[in-house]
Amino acid sequence: MRKTVFYLFVLAMATAVVSASNTADCAKLETEPVVFGPDRGIERLRPTDYLEHTEPFWFEYDTGYPSLYLSTPSPGMREMLRIQAIHPCSVSSVSFYLQEAGSLEVHIWVSDSMRMPGFAELVPHFIDIVDSGTYGWHDVVLPEKFYLEPFEECYVGREVVYPNRPRLLLTWKEDVEARSWLYIPGSGYVRPMSPPDTTQWPVTYAIRAYGTYYHVPDEYLFERDSAAVSTTHSGVALYDFDYDGDADLASGTHLFRNESGSFTIVPSTGMSGIGYPYWGDFDLNEYPDIFLAGAIGSDKLFANNSGSSVFFDVTDVAGDLSNPYYTDAAAWLDYDLDGDLDFYVANSEYWDPVDSTYTYYPDLFYRNDGAYFVEATNLVGMGIVFAIPHSGSGIALGDWNNDGYPDIYVANSHYHPNYLWLNTGGSFMEMAYAYGVDGINDGGGIYGRSLGACFGDFDNDGDLDLFVANDVSDPAIPAADNSMFYTNLGPPDYYMFDERAARGIGFCTVQSIPLFFDYDNDGWLDLFITGKAPGSYATLYRNNADGTFSDVTEEAGLFINGCDAAGFADIDLDGDIDLVIETCRRKDIYYNQYSLIMGTTNNWARFRCEGADGNKLGIGTRVRVLADTLWLMREVGTQYGGVASQSEPVLHFGLGSAAVMDTVIIEWTSGTIETLYSVAANATYNLVEGTHYIGESSNKPEKLSITVYPNPFNSAVKIDCRGVGATGRSPRQVGLQIFDITGRLVADLPLPRAESDDKTGGHIENRSPDSARGPTPLIWRPDESLGSGVYLVHIASGGKTAYRRVVYIK
Repeated sequence: MRKTVFYLFVLAMATAVVSASNTADCAKLETEPVVFGPDRGIERLRPTDYLEHTEPFWFEYDTGYPSLYLSTPSPGMREMLRIQAIHPCSVSSVSFYLQEAGSLEVHIWVSDSMRMPGFAELVPHFIDIVDSGTYGWHDVVLPEKFYLEPFEECYVGREVVYPNRPRLLLTWKEDVEARSWLYIPGSGYVRPMSPPDTTQWPVTYAIRAYGTYYHVPDEYLFERDSAAVSTTHSGVALYDFDYDGDADLASGTHLFRNESGSFTIVPSTGMSGIGYPYWGDFDLNEYPDIFLAGAIGSDKLFANNSGSSVFFDVTDVAGDLSNPYYTDAAAWLDYDLDGDLDFYVANSEYWDPVDSTYTYYPDLFYRNDGAYFVEATNLVGMGIVFAIPHSGSGIALGDWNNDGYPDIYVANSHYHPNYLWLNTGGSFMEMAYAYGVDGINDGGGIYGRSLGACFGDFDNDGDLDLFVANDVSDPAIPAADNSMFYTNLGPPDYYMFDERAARGIGFCTVQSIPLFFDYDNDGWLDLFITGKAPGSYATLYRNNADGTFSDVTEEAGLFINGCDAAGFADIDLDGDIDLVIETCRRKDIYYNQYSLIMGTTNNWARFRCEGADGNKLGIGTRVRVLADTLWLMREVGTQYGGVASQSEPVLHFGLGSAAVMDTVIIEWTSGTIETLYSVAANATYNLVEGTHYIGESSNKPEKLSITVYPNPFNSAVKIDCRGVGATGRSPRQVGLQIFDITGRLVADLPLPRAESDDKTGGHIENRSPDSARGPTPLIWRPDESLGSGVYLVHIASGGKTAYRRVVYIK
């Protein structure tokens, strides 16, 4: 494709600050009488109700210091500025900062639903400009107002008649939100304006518009408040790391404790580095650890050993984690259902500014072998696909075909097909094309630019549907496809069809992070989608319970302009879903006020799931709820959405008017299915595998867990075992073993037991021989024959097991 080059020239002039509110005092250009062209406009929405709560508004994006101009604008070229209203708005006039005499052909375009702008045109204006020898603003009062709906895109600009006559000026502007666009005649597409030096700020045309908001709500469904979190570009990962019942926040290497619905920074975490955090309990001690996805060769793994806020860097001793690529996203899952968490890493691309080329990297899969991670990409069947260049982005997890095994969907950017990794019982097959979810192929193997994806059962039919968010900001590429809403047809084939438009999901230039959650607690999953680039607004769609959605962004008050990361949780524990949003400048909490504003009280329930055999976070667990006549389904692990985004893994159910859940079915990844009946609404329940059958035996031991500290250690390590030593059992029913990374047993003693010497691996002291179902502190001193390395502590009691990794530095 031939590349057309334009240059921006800097004017050697001093320009006064121009305020939008007093343009009458600015230097003006003299004009001849205005002659309007024929009305080629389109029918526009106009307000029919009495205009209440009106507010004047200036669409002003420049700095007030116009000092640049395009070098060689040719006749027919269109220079334009994109504007968006956040409320219904009427626009009555536009202004241009001009120099020189000439003919100004003013145009107003609106975006269609497929490309931007669509050049659906409102009344054009033809104005002859007489040079007065000065620079200045020129106001054009429109003969008829035009109207914009909330977040509708409109383009105000001019079509060039004579090069630089008059000259339309631009300004430098930080975070200009890709407002300025250029249409090249004959190309059929528009391009965003770029500065001559990519190290400098973007540029924007000195074009303004004046309008009136004719309906401004007095209150919104969500109330924004600063999260008091100073970190930016560092992600949103929500989890209750201190186990006090509410969702805390990890952002980069920083932790923020939730204190009564607001975040307070934890002074020291022991973590270092740069990247996006992802929670997951890889060492089976019930405390959430963090994988930090970073730049090339900088991924890190941090272990939480005691449930405190102090983490330990175990990257070098936890296995082969030396990822040489740039990582965008990661996700934890138990793919082989062995009780410990493995993880998938989506690697992105590297841009070389020297030769202006991209290098794409393969994704990686890490298998947890109890005490050690093994890079198992080839072993699980993914290697042959990753031989093809691609750019990984968002990851969605969920049991796509209801076979009990977690599947993986990967959204790939840069015109590569998306992946559906179908879990066949311990290995994977790439099946995106076969199931119709690879994206849209333009016929030449060029796909769209997918940034994020999420699973959710939006139609309450018992299977997971899928939303894929795409970047359509480069219309020069025909494959810049719209986002996709795939409806799962269910058994026997579980094929998917894209029904975005039919579902009522509108067009947005850059959608990035989709999230399914029930914001109004009516029992139907709603859809929230962020916009990636500044100028792309987030959208909240309400599920109408009939297969369609309605845009409620304005009434929700979610005026979120550009988004780097997002997650949801019940931050203030009031029974509804709140949002944590990261933009390029700040993090905010959006508190859900739906029941207060609407005066309704829909019921709800929350479930925390804890698996028995190692999977303490319950990743992959499904819960089905019967509320009145409606069956609902949620799955732990579907709370990802896009890059740097992880929501709280607590299953939230809106129940509508149902005050009691008639049936609650818990489907554990072990294959165990438990059923509860007549469960009250409006409560948070902790579900522990093996303890919630009605009529359950009271003799079952408590959950097993191990805490080791210090870790790493160099002479002795303290081991706390909980849930062991139940009265009436023989000593051999409860045992503690320690293995090295090869699986060799190095210590084996039953508990409870008095202190003794273990000839196989060292000395274990029992500090509490008479404890029952409670802490059993031990001290293990490795034998001199044992060397430095990773060891696995294992306990077993009453058919239950628990594991813990410990690092010995001799």
